[in-house]
Amino acid sequence: MRVIVNGKACIVPDNATPAQLRSQLGRELGKDQLLQETSHGTKALKDNDRLEDGATLWSIPPIVKGEVPERLRDELKLLERAAGGRSKIILGTKTVDNRRYWAVLVKNVRLSCQKFRTTKTDMLFLLPEEYPRLPPVGCYLNYKWPTADHHFTLQSHYDAPFLGREGWYWYCVGLGGGFNQKGWAHRWRPGTQANNGHNLATLFVAARHAINSE
Repeated sequence: MRVIVNGKACIVPDNATPAQLRSQLGRELGKDQLLQETSHGTKALKDNDRLEDGATLWSIPPIVKGEVPERLRDELKLLERAAGGRSKIILGTKTVDNRRYWAVLVKNVRLSCQKFRTTKTDMLFLLPEEYPRLPPVGCYLNYKWPTADHHFTLQSHYDAPFLGREGWYWYCVGLGGGFNQKGWAHRWRPGTQANNGHNLATLFVAARHAINSE
């Protein structure tokens, strides 16, 4: 039977499970959580669930929900409006090298077909502990092929965690101080409230503009 994984068609055995799909795709899925599109949104799949023929599946970083600060909840509402109805926003936490980040996943983000080999991708932000005082320098794209854009290097810079083994590749947007608090901190100006200065929505809009502009 046939399923769609992150926009790519895959042929799997009848009654295959997520565990079998994970084994078949290997490093392409790694330890990512599998979500299935439904008429009501998405649902998380367990490794022993049965896949449905024609199902649309997404792999996301293994993130764990935590108590969300009120400021971050307010910013997520602004981000949802900025991203539009076609994009889903998923929030959780992710630990890399014993450091914990808020992980903000934006699905189905438009890409320029002149720069990339596809018209959409997923975008991931890892927010530093100092957020909102400092934003991340850039974002991660679920896209692994080289482009002519030198900001997209398939490597991480400015002390951003490397997530290439999990299918996430670094795009240096240059928005603020980022992970090592050097460089562009003067460009980022958050307000005392979520809606009166820079926030997740402006972070997303800036990143979307940067990855699509020449």
